[in-house]
Amino acid sequence: MPLTTMKGNKVSIDLTFTQDPAWIEKRELMWQRIYEDISEGLSRKQIAPIKKYFMTGEPPKNDWEVGYYSRILFFPLQTPAGHEFCFKNNINSVTDQQLSSLLNGIVGSEANTRGDLTLAEKVELFRTYVGDTYTPDLEFPFCIGDEKERRSFPMSPLDLAKRFYWTYIRWTVGGGMTYPVHAYFTDFLFSLFPYIDPIYLTYRIPSEMLTRTDRTAWDKNRNIRSACLQLNEFMRNVFVQNIKNKRDFNDVKVVLENIKARFQVADESILPQELVEHWQMIVRRSRLYRIRIQAKAESYEEMSGALFMMKAYGLNAEVLTYFSKFGDDVMSKLSPLSTAFGLDSTFNVEDLDVDEEDYRLDLVCTATDDSVVESYMNILRMCAVESVGLELIKEL
Repeated sequence: MPLTTMKGNKVSIDLTFTQDPAWIEKRELMWQRIYEDISEGLSRKQIAPIKKYFMTGEPPKNDWEVGYYSRILFFPLQTPAGHEFCFKNNINSVTDQQLSSLLNGIVGSEANTRGDLTLAEKVELFRTYVGDTYTPDLEFPFCIGDEKERRSFPMSPLDLAKRFYWTYIRWTVGGGMTYPVHAYFTDFLFSLFPYIDPIYLTYRIPSEMLTRTDRTAWDKNRNIRSACLQLNEFMRNVFVQNIKNKRDFNDVKVVLENIKARFQVADESILPQELVEHWQMIVRRSRLYRIRIQAKAESYEEMSGALFMMKAYGLNAEVLTYFSKFGDDVMSKLSPLSTAFGLDSTFNVEDLDVDEEDYRLDLVCTATDDSVVESYMNILRMCAVESVGLELIKEL
């Protein structure tokens, strides 16, 4: 018999809507998508109590039949009241680690792929669990089971921030994601930064973190590098706004412009110094320039070496058609220099003219970063090119 009204430990809830034929039909469609995600490795007998809970909210006879994660996220009423009821009545015990995993379906990246919730419902749950701005002394919003007090529930500001980075990046490129809940909480994102260790916000990763040491230090350094690179990709995405999501183009544009405006006016009284400097480097190295490079070498090998070095910074396959015939021996000697300049440039060839008899190169291209001009001159000089000239045609 379908469960219509549920009463429990100081919490009661009305689920009569689960008997409505229109609701049942819509819920069945949702179940088909969920079934595809969870059915692998499970028998029909194991699936049955999960579906029953999804459709009615009626707890299974045995606790193990429906896990704690499903008991919350598959409950028919996905509202703060529905979640409160579940934690008081349908959850006997749960560890903090299990709660952290659960919250990924509410405030993490997984929340944006849930097809059983409207955007308004996702926003309401996000706000219920973590608020509009970050606080380090966060408490879990509900008492659990027979517990009389809400648990202290600190969440890593870095982990939360990385969920925002990933969401915005994926939304910009399309990524099968509809309007994400994180787009409503830019205040929350910016409230995280003052609580993040500055080493995870830096633009220049210290050289000692690029060298393998003992396993513990290496794992920590790898996490730092990963966080810094993800932040860099997110901030560059905000500044450049190469939006490939055609369906949500205007929405993405509005959100990214809002974030960009906040970075533009931020100083060290608002955001950590490392983050402000990171943004300034993104801005400086994301401007687009048209550049003309003219050079003369004394031999094929010298010209080949110069082109190989520039390839290390992003010259495209059009250049490869010229210097590939000279072999890889030159690059093997020059590769240690490939990180010497710290360039962070995207290079696109517009026109290439090579005089193979006189060893002259005339290259017109677009590139990011105003410092690329002097850096490419240094590359060509180090490759023993006889003469070189670079002309900054214009900023695009």
